[in-house]
Amino acid sequence: MKNEELNLSINISCTSRSPRKGEINKKDYYFISKEEFQSLIVENKFLEYAYFFGEYYGTLRDTVQELLENGRNVILEIEVLGFHQIKEKVKDFISIFIYPPSIEHLKERLLLRKTENSESIVKRLQKAEEELKEIINFQYKVLNDSIDQALLSLTQIVTQEINKG
Repeated sequence: MKNEELNLSINISCTSRSPRKGEINKKDYYFISKEEFQSLIVENKFLEYAYFFGEYYGTLRDTVQELLENGRNVILEIEVLGFHQIKEKVKDFISIFIYPPSIEHLKERLLLRKTENSESIVKRLQKAEEELKEIINFQYKVLNDSIDQALLSLTQIVTQEINKG
């Protein structure tokens, strides 16, 4: 099965944080204010959301619904907390935990990215260690030590799930 036959769309999440260098509004995230985000929470507009590192992140119900109505298989890039919220609300989905070879390897990636200060990196590494404990709750696990191998594994998983019908 070819990739275009998988009908995949990555959902664009919302965040209250400022864009990093090179990020584009409505492409990488919907960048909104904390006040706007909080209003959307009150209006129950999120399928899932979380607050960490002083900022909100979330998945808008309407954007996911629109993709599904257009026949797309939707990819959500979410944290473990979001996964648990989705698990309570959505019956038909697959969960894939993508994990680094080690925390040290993740640290190297974050340092190379040059988008975080040292305090932020420490917090992210602590969060990653906590989230790794949740890996057993996911249907599939994909090691992200090689982009090509990780993409191949992800494609195989999605193809297998689509073929189940």
